[in-house]
Amino acid sequence: MPVPKKAVSPPGSDESVFIPAGPAVQLRAKQRSSPRIMPVFPRPLITSTKCVALLLRKQPTECQIAFSFAFEKLPPYEPNIPEPTTRADFMKYWFPVSLDDKTAQKLLWISEGSTKVTRTSDTVCPYPNRPERYQDSPQVLCKEGLMGVRGYWEVDYDGWVVIGVVAESAPRRGQEVPCGLGENKGSWGVGWSGSCYQVWHNGENIDIQLPVSPTIGVYVDLPAGIISFLSVEGDSEKEVRLIHKYKAKFEERIFPGFWIGTNSFCLIRKKDHYEYVPFNAHQ
Repeated sequence: MPVPKKAVSPPGSDESVFIPAGPAVQLRAKQRSSPRIMPVFPRPLITSTKCVALLLRKQPTECQIAFSFAFEKLPPYEPNIPEPTTRADFMKYWFPVSLDDKTAQKLLWISEGSTKVTRTSDTVCPYPNRPERYQDSPQVLCKEGLMGVRGYWEVDYDGWVVIGVVAESAPRRGQEVPCGLGENKGSWGVGWSGSCYQVWHNGENIDIQLPVSPTIGVYVDLPAGIISFLSVEGDSEKEVRLIHKYKAKFEERIFPGFWIGTNSFCLIRKKDHYEYVPFNAHQ
């Protein structure tokens, strides 16, 4: 992990800044009125080309299997229930995600079954050029998007990283609009600065004074307009502590995303000893 005097790079930039020793200066975001929340109700999403082809060929049994597999990651939304407070509560909404190498900027290396992203040096990975790939900012998104649901996942990390979520329409290249995670209105992120947590959104950051943990949890309740970043603490019996909660409105899919500094990595955790919770058991 970085130390207080380590040179680090803010999201969307490769320029180094130095974090002074001693108590961190509290950076407060400008006060803004809370945005109006517009619920987004769940609707069927067919994203599998194979499933669509099967529908056209009128093979309902095989298509139903393909669609059920995709939809298994999206539990049905139940409104007007209390927000989760314990890790066991959050685990009910576990959402398995995997890295999409088609979006990875070329300084990033994907490994371990698309669960780990690493940046060790300026060595370029020979990815082919694609329009959805990040061009300048060292970022990568996950394949799985969310809309109209609750979801939770956890990430182990080391070094200077930003872990968060990105709207589908958020910029990925160009100089007119910042592409860094948390540097535009379509992304929200959290990272460890070397002396405190920092949360980022729309180019503004806030310092959060909490003990560091090597694991971050991300919880979203999209119809309610909630993004929560949590510190996952403990060994055998893990618990969570809220770092920061954002309120927003979501009218499109969002994707888990990662900004990776030099000599840093993120590893998406697999679900641990918690058993699979059937959809009808979600509270």
